[in-house]
Amino acid sequence: MVFFPGSEPLGDLFGWPIYDPPYDSPIEDIFAYHVVKYLGSSTKLHPQFPVHTDAGSFFLDFLIERGQYRIAVECDGAAYHDFHRDQWRDALILGTGRVGAIYRFGGRLLMRHIDDCLVLMAKWDRSLFSERALLNLETLASDAMRAVDFLAEGSTAFVRYLDERNERCDDEILERRSLDRNGVNWRALIARAAQYPGRTLDQIISAELGRSHA
Repeated sequence: MVFFPGSEPLGDLFGWPIYDPPYDSPIEDIFAYHVVKYLGSSTKLHPQFPVHTDAGSFFLDFLIERGQYRIAVECDGAAYHDFHRDQWRDALILGTGRVGAIYRFGGRLLMRHIDDCLVLMAKWDRSLFSERALLNLETLASDAMRAVDFLAEGSTAFVRYLDERNERCDDEILERRSLDRNGVNWRALIARAAQYPGRTLDQIISAELGRSHA
């Protein structure tokens, strides 16, 4: 990164997003390092961005913002994430209207196939990327990513990676969660959470589990 003495990084001066470590985890560092190469001018990257909900405040790994449009990116290390809890958390965040979508990328996927993560984002949120980046990312997509039948407005992509012997290696799920997509009734989760005013996320989940076992 280049600085003028006593000034902001060059990327900031010219309106481009910047890579500005340290980040909270190695996979967040990987994401930030790569994504800033492709985001368009006037697109901002905010790490550890706070979002306040009725069930408490949460920190997004990244908020990407261009004008009034915002998306979140969560970098999921297996040791730190619970699928069920993340669903409720994402529903609460989407319910605030602060972000239009939440991307979730697993740690293994980010470490092995970061380009494919960016290809997916560029297909579903083109306005955040520069025109040159859109062309470059097309050339970087893996064969496995090229085989995916993308939904026009984004939802979930299932990608099957093969090893050098053309045998199954990894199955990965790349998600873009939004109120109107992704096979989960996010609005229903938001409405159910609203039945527990003043409770924290963990208290809401506990109450819902109690209802389901009643």
